[in-house]
Amino acid sequence: VELVKDAVSDAELVEFLNRLLEQEIIPYVNMPTEYLEEYAASVLGRFKNPYINHKFLDISLNSMTKFKTRLLPQFLEYCKKNGSVPPLMSLSLAALIYFYQGENEGKSFPVKDDKRFLDLYRDLWSNPVQLTQDRAERIVGQILDLEDHWGIVLSNIEGLREKMASDIISIHNKGMRTTLRENLR
Repeated sequence: VELVKDAVSDAELVEFLNRLLEQEIIPYVNMPTEYLEEYAASVLGRFKNPYINHKFLDISLNSMTKFKTRLLPQFLEYCKKNGSVPPLMSLSLAALIYFYQGENEGKSFPVKDDKRFLDLYRDLWSNPVQLTQDRAERIVGQILDLEDHWGIVLSNIEGLREKMASDIISIHNKGMRTTLRENLR
């Protein structure tokens, strides 16, 4: 899916977004639930505008920082309150890490971010060795250990590295759509 409006018109992606918002984001924002639900509905409504062609590649600029500022607080609060990792947000971060290869199904695409992240991802993904659980965990671990970026060592969260590595392997071997379906079960 290349355009935001297409994503919010796709039944599976809408289910993902709704679950993500209802189960992993809204309950962990310190604001009135009704307000957050109305706000989320209005944003999703704007995303459906058929006249706006927001390309995901265009809005992917600085995704590492966007994840940190927009999702990490709710991610950490979910972990604290539930004693487990948020399954859909961790899938989202795994997909982001996979995205930073700059290639999917043999097609290259430009990835835009700070040079330090682009260099790190280039190094992490440059070795064409088979993607095993161990290699995926090392890649994920390098990203989760960026304390200067996250403000915390995320690999200390029990089960996070393993879950994200499994999601990356699934994305690699089965594709994003199948991985999404499996996470929605």
